[in-house]
Amino acid sequence: MAEEPLRQDQFVKIAGPSARWGFLFWFFIGNRLFLGPGHLVSVTYSGMPLYERYHRFYFSDIASITYGPTRRQTFYFLVLAVVWFSILALFAVLAPPLAFQIAAAITTFMCGVAAVINYIKGERCRFVIRTAVQTAEIPAVSTMARAEIVAARIIPLIQSAQGKPGDVGTPPGSMPTSLEPAPAPPPPAPPPPSWNPGATP
Repeated sequence: MAEEPLRQDQFVKIAGPSARWGFLFWFFIGNRLFLGPGHLVSVTYSGMPLYERYHRFYFSDIASITYGPTRRQTFYFLVLAVVWFSILALFAVLAPPLAFQIAAAITTFMCGVAAVINYIKGERCRFVIRTAVQTAEIPAVSTMARAEIVAARIIPLIQSAQGKPGDVGTPPGSMPTSLEPAPAPPPPAPPPPSWNPGATP
């Protein structure tokens, strides 16, 4: 008997949209992460050219989830500073004073808004799902705050699908967050030999 096809209302978006190559190209390549019955779906899409690519991760196949902070937020601040300074320098050299003042006001406002948005989004992260046959980064989970929310939501579902209730290693928010059991601690070292000069041999 053929399986009943999945309906669109069975999927819930839990992350995204997010840029894959950075905020300057967000409208060209994007990514979303959906939660479906028994699995996750990562959807990568583009407007130029138009396409969508689906990547499924079944809970029973996921071996580990890892995420940790990156320096992407600092990089974006540096890019904004370079853009702001370059535009002002160009208009200062080539444009009359009035045009320079207008360009300075517009550029400062736009770069300031972008910097505030970058700050509000918080620390960026790299979120990776690993199975027995593949390791895939999920660009939709691009901040540490979102990574903690997603991990807290899907780890119990993965544990239930794999029959592994309980602790999953390190808690959400650390790197790595693993679904594999934590290794057993090493046995305690034997006490060092003692020597008492007053003891009878």
